[in-house]
Amino acid sequence: MNIGLYFCECGESYVSDFLYKEVHCLACQSVLVIETNPTRRQLSMLSKDQLKQLWNLFEKVAFDPSTEEITERFLVWLPSTNRFIIWLWFGKLLKRDFIELPGKLVWKTNGCVTDFVCECGRNIPAGQSCYINRTKEKVLCADCGQRKMIDLWLYLGYENPWISQANDPFFTRKSFHLCETAEELIEFFHRGNWCLGQAYIYKNLVFINQVNGGDEYLTIKDYSPFESITFQAVLRRGNDYGVAYIKSLLEHEIEKESGPDNHNPIIQALV
Repeated sequence: MNIGLYFCECGESYVSDFLYKEVHCLACQSVLVIETNPTRRQLSMLSKDQLKQLWNLFEKVAFDPSTEEITERFLVWLPSTNRFIIWLWFGKLLKRDFIELPGKLVWKTNGCVTDFVCECGRNIPAGQSCYINRTKEKVLCADCGQRKMIDLWLYLGYENPWISQANDPFFTRKSFHLCETAEELIEFFHRGNWCLGQAYIYKNLVFINQVNGGDEYLTIKDYSPFESITFQAVLRRGNDYGVAYIKSLLEHEIEKESGPDNHNPIIQALV
């Protein structure tokens, strides 16, 4: 991956996807040479726009989907680095602005009013369920959208102080199980005693277990984690109530959500 990084003593920095041997600082006109081995401290000084530029280059880095490990060097990270370590680095620097990088993906059950073509080349007829990337103004087919959405859900899991500790098994793409109906999802919650990091998808909701052998689920709608739920409390009112509760989560507005407090969790459920 060719990335041109240039740092000036006056504090200015420059990012390029073309390798210039030397450039002139626009602020002080000093001659700058390319930095081939940047430090994390130097990288942390880059602006928001420069980090976005690096993210666009990072998205082109090849990785092994079976292990999530990159197969070529990217900045300070060597091949075999789990790519979500790099996601977390971007997230740490950008905080809540991080979502602008992968984009705010939203599931549209009733699709769009006109036809679109997904980036994979598949046609998306009007009215067909699809994903919309609000940030990048793209329409994605169900397969491409869900793959990118799981990327974001994996990141949110790795960011969680409990889910990130999963090791038997590790929290990976294989941790996610797609439920076709709310009744199927309820059945899994009834069984309980799931491993740390086990995740269930229903439409645009995902529930990721935060307690090994327990029943506390980080709940995410589209791109936003918004609740931590213990479902045994919900299901004490019966299956019909549980199904209705899950369907009410589908109507939840996420735009103003700040997310659950992972450092001081409050388990909330209708009891």
